[in-house]
Order: sequence, then structure tokens, then C-alpha cells
Amino acid sequence: MYYKRDPGYTGVVFNLSNNEERRRDFLKTMTLEKIAQSPVSALPFSGYENVRLTHRQLVAAVNNEEWRAALGSVQAVYLQTDRRTGWHYVGSAYSRKGASHGLLSRWKEYASGDHSGGNKQLRNLGAGYIEKNFQYSILEIFDMNKSPKEIIDREHWWMDTLGSVRRNNDEVPHGYNSVAERENSDQHE
Repeated sequence: MYYKRDPGYTGVVFNLSNNEERRRDFLKTMTLEKIAQSPVSALPFSGYENVRLTHRQLVAAVNNEEWRAALGSVQAVYLQTDRRTGWHYVGSAYSRKGASHGLLSRWKEYASGDHSGGNKQLRNLGAGYIEKNFQYSILEIFDMNKSPKEIIDREHWWMDTLGSVRRNNDEVPHGYNSVAERENSDQHE
């Protein structure tokens, strides 16, 4: 008997074929507790302008060779949408300190761990909430030679356009970007 777990795999595989008696005993005594939901396989990559992924689809995409090649070859401004509230988070992915992994490295952060990418507002929501309610899309792409400053300027333009910056005195906030976070991003070049 062996257990198999691959990235994105949610089931268990038992190999009992080499011993008829063990297989018979196992089948007599096993209890089915749960049927796991099938893993999501990555959709075919159909172009940056067509990307709109649930969290489960994002996890599948960052583990798929075709998606990894596409996401790893561009820098980008991207959008996370909370489908429950309609709030937005605008982010940017650009090469830092000579690294050249672009959007792929940033979205891998959202696919694993607490899914917050270091954003305090997103961290407070919790991983389970994000997995259930968030959707990911690409607003604008750039080649790998574009400067971080130019990408950050475009990120700020999208924040203003979509109204995603949350100010402390907002009676009804409508975004997950914070003023402090925006000011800190001006220092990354």
C-alpha cells in the first residue's frame, strides 16, 4: 500500500494489487468517510487579457507548465477581486534585485501560505475566506525590461481608477490597498 500526493492532488491512492488477501481484508474493513472533491486542473492558457481565475484555478495555474511559462515571462499589474464584497486589491509584480520570475513568483505567494502576499488587510480575512471568495485577473502586462518605477506608476493609476485605496477615515471602505502600503511602494525601485 502506498500514499501518493502531487501538487494540487486531493485524493489518496492505495496500491493493494500485489496481495489478494490484503486487498480483500482492506475492502471488508474500510469505511468511506468522505469523497474528496476532484482537483482542479489548469485551464489552457488563452492569453493574458483573458485571465480571470478563482483561487483554486490560480493554484492549478502556478503548478502548470504552460501557465508557468506565460506568467514567468512578464511583469504585470494585477487585480484581486473579493467576489463577496466587490472590493478590489490592485498589485504589481516586477523583477526585484535581478530576479526574473515576474508575475509567476508573485502569484505563487497568493497560491500558498496565508494567501495574503504580505498585505495586512488580506491577512486579516484569513486563508479560507480568500480561497472561497477571491478571483485573480491581469490588468496590464509589461516585458521583463520595464523599470519597477514605471510599473508602480501604472499600479497607482489602476488603484485610483478602480478606487481600491482604503483610507483610515473612509466610512465605507471599498478596497484592500492601504495608503501606507501605497506610500511604501514608492520607495521600491
